[in-house]
Amino acid sequence: MKLYFDESGQTGCVVPNRNGELYRKNQRFFVLAGIVCKNDEDVADLTNRYRAFLKKYGVADRELKGTDILKQGNKEMLTDFIENMFDDRHIYICCYDKIFYLASMISTYLFDRRTMIEQPLLYFTQQSALTRENQRIFIKFCVALEEGTSQARREFVKYMVNYPYEKFDIENNMYVAAALAMLMIYKEDEEMPNFPLPKRKGVYLNDNITHLINLNALGETLLALKMIYHIPESRMEVYHDHIIEFEAEFHDSLREVPLKFVDSKEEILIQYADNVASIFRRIYSETLDIFGAAKQWEIDKQYYPKMLSNIMKKVTERNIKFVTAISDWVLPIAVAIQFDDKTPKMAYNNKDFMALFMLIKEKVLDNIVSTDYDVE
Repeated sequence: MKLYFDESGQTGCVVPNRNGELYRKNQRFFVLAGIVCKNDEDVADLTNRYRAFLKKYGVADRELKGTDILKQGNKEMLTDFIENMFDDRHIYICCYDKIFYLASMISTYLFDRRTMIEQPLLYFTQQSALTRENQRIFIKFCVALEEGTSQARREFVKYMVNYPYEKFDIENNMYVAAALAMLMIYKEDEEMPNFPLPKRKGVYLNDNITHLINLNALGETLLALKMIYHIPESRMEVYHDHIIEFEAEFHDSLREVPLKFVDSKEEILIQYADNVASIFRRIYSETLDIFGAAKQWEIDKQYYPKMLSNIMKKVTERNIKFVTAISDWVLPIAVAIQFDDKTPKMAYNNKDFMALFMLIKEKVLDNIVSTDYDVE
């Protein structure tokens, strides 16, 4: 099996930038897209299909980036790409919310990993709610991680007790209870436990690296493909576009994987993966923003939900891994149904959508409960 990967979204560590922000504008989500070739025939077929697409739009002599397809004047090209280049046999997508990732680090620290294994529904519903809080709570966590001292960790736990939560009812907020319990167990003169992924020697080769989201996404994607296709990582030929500053970390962490970093200009299927990653991230992010602003029923705002519906139908949820808050996982599945061209326009309303959303949410929650998290 040959796999070709590229990314979309701000690459690197999830830490505050020079402006004290966790990500640049429109860079909250990170998407890794893989082109899955089960054999050499797949490689040839997909290469020919992609070359034909490039020739059709007169760009066969240069590298076509996903950002080019997404330009305002290229809607016909975008529609064509979604219709003919997305499918459920050769595409796998991992969509990572950087805030959700930090929320998972905080949750594992305060609840401990056994909570996720033994009470996954509690763990992930609390984590999803925490994801909705103001960014400053996650910046505080990153600052404490950077300082690396017991006192910094204690101050962060106290911060979690006193933080003015906006997305929790007091009775349902397990973070305050867990933080208070930790402060009772570890007295002022005692060392506070390390964070789940502390910034210390041995976690990464480079001590200046932490929370490398790219590596998480690739590792989880390879694990998912291993389970889907019943093939060990050692039998996967993995090709990834160059990310020079982190390649040593990838090789060190994925030692059992035949992984090669190559220039996208020299590997056309990585260009294909770039297009998939860029298109999915843009359309998914825009759709979330539209729903967040409650504008999804405005006629001129339905372009992106309809495009996301088409992608979801083409790729299917089986081939997309959402490492996001539960609602951001449920929403694209509901959008796939509600914004299908075959759905009657009279059903384009909040009441019908919420009924569908809640039905899908129950299935997602059942999936969470039935998953075995006791794996390393």
